Amino acid sequence: MRRILALGVAALAVFAGLSACTVGGTTDSGGGGGGGGKKEITFLTFETPNLTPQYWDAAIKRITDKYPDITVKKLVSPTEHRTSYAKQLLASGQFPDVMIAVSPAGFAESGNLYAWSSDELKDFAYPSNGAIDGKVYQLPANTQTIPIVYYNKDLFNKGDIAAPPATYAELLDDAAKLKAKGITPFVVGGVHDALGPT
Repeated sequence: MRRILALGVAALAVFAGLSACTVGGTTDSGGGGGGGGKKEITFLTFETPNLTPQYWDAAIKRITDKYPDITVKKLVSPTEHRTSYAKQLLASGQFPDVMIAVSPAGFAESGNLYAWSSDELKDFAYPSNGAIDGKVYQLPANTQTIPIVYYNKDLFNKGDIAAPPATYAELLDDAAKLKAKGITPFVVGGVHDALGPT
């Protein structure tokens, strides 16, 4: 069985929609009638202060609500070295069905990953990003439509700003307030400031 490597929870939805033979036919002990019970998908993820257990659990619930014939078993990498952990799982016969933010190198060449079809990638701006030998094994990176923006609450407080902006006009107003207090409003590349990675 080939597994799916993804950059977002959307891969769970795609995987859930694939044929039952791809999932592997694992059933819960409760077993339903007719189709032999629910199919289980194993999902390797990671947790951070921003991507909390609650975040992943809510995302998984959205998928299982849409596809009630599956269950998702969440596997959490014990360290930030997700690719190393995926290699351990492969070696022990526990390679997950779906993985987030794991390098495909080695897994793809050994035939352990699912290659996305052209039709499945048609909505991506750069569908062949990250191809290995002409095949794409993880959803193309850097094509997300909504970028993540962080803000520093302490610096917002210093700028007398009570809440993050909800509109572009509020964003510009907040930036002006921060600048007036001598705080750089926007940064890129990991500098800790008012609006930017923290």
